[in-house]
Amino acid sequence: MKEKVLKKVLNNKSLLVFIACCSLLASSNSYAQDSALITADLMQVNKKEATLLLQGKVKVRKQLTGSLLKAEKLWLHRHPVTGEILKAEAQGDVFLQEKDITFTGDYVLFDRQLELVELRGHVRLKSNEFSLEADHVIYHLGKEQGKITAAPGDLVRFTAYKALESQLEKATILPPLPLSKQGKSAKTAPPRQKIVAEAKEMMLFKKAGKAILQGKVKVVDNSDQSTFSSDRAEVFFDQNNNVEELIAMGNFTMSQVGRLSSADRADFDYRSEKVLLSGNALVRESKQFELRSSRVEMFLDVSKGIVSGADENPIQMKITIP
Repeated sequence: MKEKVLKKVLNNKSLLVFIACCSLLASSNSYAQDSALITADLMQVNKKEATLLLQGKVKVRKQLTGSLLKAEKLWLHRHPVTGEILKAEAQGDVFLQEKDITFTGDYVLFDRQLELVELRGHVRLKSNEFSLEADHVIYHLGKEQGKITAAPGDLVRFTAYKALESQLEKATILPPLPLSKQGKSAKTAPPRQKIVAEAKEMMLFKKAGKAILQGKVKVVDNSDQSTFSSDRAEVFFDQNNNVEELIAMGNFTMSQVGRLSSADRADFDYRSEKVLLSGNALVRESKQFELRSSRVEMFLDVSKGIVSGADENPIQMKITIP
């Protein structure tokens, strides 16, 4: 069957808006009027119900921005008077790309009336700032919040970057060198430090700049391969979507090279590179040093040691002398 080609003008809230919605952090009002080239093996139009069904090697590309959608099937439901797209569904090897954001999965739904975006089946989201692996994503555009869950027996996996004060100073305070003096002497910002988290489910609250991880939480800091686990974790993002704070609660344990620690709660401040342990805090270093207190503050860098213990309770310390 010959491939059919369509060309239509889409307004700023139309067909490809759900590409940005897939990022869970983008605005649905950021797209200017653009034209799109649509190709498919089969097209079915129902004027009475104001629907359009495209099947077989569906491909939609916005010509100004280069945004791309590919799927095996695409169904559009338009308003009978205004022509505005009210609902769009794509299924079968779905691929979406908008700027640096890419998505792959089995199914995507955009419902304007319900202000809802749904991603389902082998969900993979990736951008320069984060990546996400899950089975099901529901995001409410009006409330700007969503829920992300894994398939039975699996876990949601999320990758982001830490916001470090030392990196900000090196990257922003130092003035750029003149072009004539750049080259080998030019200084560049240090590499960003990645953290990888997994949990049974994840809740996202865009307005608050916060995500909540629940159930079998595990976080790995790639800068030193330290790992902690807890029942729940709250992650706070800065305006650049970097992780600046993290609060782990319930059965917290952390393993670092040369250090083991546990507590009821741990408050991480990635800008100052410190962590505050509270509630039955226990720290062991190199099997020779053990510290117990109701509160212990320490540097994330093990070589920098302990900052302080609780003011109101004495620190219990045990040192093993070989």
